[in-house]
Amino acid sequence: MPDALALIGGRVRTLDGSGTVAEALLIEDRAVAAVGSSRDVLGRAGPGTPVVDLDGRTALPGLIDAHAHLELSALAEREWVDVRAVTPAVTIERIAAAAAATAAGEWIIAQGTFGQDLPGRDELDAAAPANPVVVRESMHRLVASSAALAEAGIDRRFVEPAGTRVRRDATGQPTGVVEEGFDLFPVPWPGESRLGQVLPEEAMRSFVRHGVTAIHELPASAGALAAWKRIAVEGRMPCRIVLNPILAPGHQPTVTSVDEHAALRSQVEGAHPWLTVGAIKLFLDGAGEAAWTRDQLASGPGGWGLAPFSWNGLRSVLAECRERGVQVWMHAVGSVAQELAVDAVEETNRTHPVADHRTRVEHIGNAVCDPAIIPRLAPAGIVPVPTASFMHRYRPRPGDGSAGGNLPFPLRTLQSAGLQPPGNSDSAGTQPFATTPWHGVVAALARRTGVGDPVPPAVESLHIDEAVLLPTRFAAHATFADGLQGVLAPGALGDVAVFPADPLTAALADLLSLEADLTIVGGRIVHAGAGAPRPVER
Repeated sequence: MPDALALIGGRVRTLDGSGTVAEALLIEDRAVAAVGSSRDVLGRAGPGTPVVDLDGRTALPGLIDAHAHLELSALAEREWVDVRAVTPAVTIERIAAAAAATAAGEWIIAQGTFGQDLPGRDELDAAAPANPVVVRESMHRLVASSAALAEAGIDRRFVEPAGTRVRRDATGQPTGVVEEGFDLFPVPWPGESRLGQVLPEEAMRSFVRHGVTAIHELPASAGALAAWKRIAVEGRMPCRIVLNPILAPGHQPTVTSVDEHAALRSQVEGAHPWLTVGAIKLFLDGAGEAAWTRDQLASGPGGWGLAPFSWNGLRSVLAECRERGVQVWMHAVGSVAQELAVDAVEETNRTHPVADHRTRVEHIGNAVCDPAIIPRLAPAGIVPVPTASFMHRYRPRPGDGSAGGNLPFPLRTLQSAGLQPPGNSDSAGTQPFATTPWHGVVAALARRTGVGDPVPPAVESLHIDEAVLLPTRFAAHATFADGLQGVLAPGALGDVAVFPADPLTAALADLLSLEADLTIVGGRIVHAGAGAPRPVER
């Protein structure tokens, strides 16, 4: 039988609603066929079914990353200069070294991390006088050299498109700081062939070896869309990949209409069962100073957060997606953007009612969350998508966690309201350590920043039994895969992560370094670690 496998002699945590723990698991025809004792599973397995003795290891449902930027992570690791979490002086040293090894006129892209202090335009000019340079803090903020600004045509007379901002000095000259505008620069992109190599490599290195069996990817280029199709046709899929293209206007959009989204789905369909097209992504604001917050409204419009969509424009997209059966994800970091998202969904529910649309609002429940908005989410059918790993860079605001004040990362409150926030990395190269789902799980448990400071309020901390649902059952729910992923029960897909120790009883420090001995997709072993068990003779 194709893609059949029997796992025996272990601890199989099914994560079903009853908390069932079994000894063995049988996968037949790519799906879970039975869960029970080793004797029962061996008795049911066909004569040609491979058998793996787990020898006490723990099997969980395959882990799911419900919001990932695998392509950008791959470029940050393989194509760009790594300046993450270093000082401006070290950043300049690394850019100067890159310039010495790069031909004049060629681009130098450097990847930093959130909240990092970056060198200025003049420093970049001195470090690489013959090269256009862009240093990305994240996909939301960057600093460009004079040559890079010139290549992009960004000068005093330049007028930014919707959703981007060029910072200027008193005379109107660009300072080099650009918000939400990496797309403005004509940065050369790897071709389909190179992407076809690095995308599966990055999936295996940063995700699959940690037990991830499904990645919900936000592709950044048309070349990546073509590369994924080639990877699928050639049978080189590392795990399940769901492509969720960004709709223009927005960061690196790969579709300009809902029709193009439908066309992409048709193009991908049939290439490989592990490659599919999922939702469509919109940007309602940016991040940092480009997030759209209520206190900004007292200042001039030039200081507001960046909003690519008007109310009517957003409503139009939501209505069309409802009619076409397309799930929508909305990036909304600031309080105004989040209110816009929720209001628009509630209005669309009235005009275009759908019983189960699961419209997602990415970043509700992160560092900025008005507790008054939470009771509106479940009745509106909204799935909130915070990223627990962002606690790593949390910076407190006055009143955070106090009664009636801002409620950072309210994971317990969200679950208590009947919501299912999914686990996700949302790294885009900025937090490479977060591509293991266990980083988010530990953050949900410990509520500590990267330097060990507490994230208030402590009562929002989850128990491990609750936190493990984020990258499993909750991620499946957020992606319309309930009952198929995130659980090990008859009829579910045969996606399994096998760990050397039980993650639900492990110490937090051990969780952060935890890797899978086996990662199994549809009954097929796609990753075997150094300590992986081997098939046994029956």
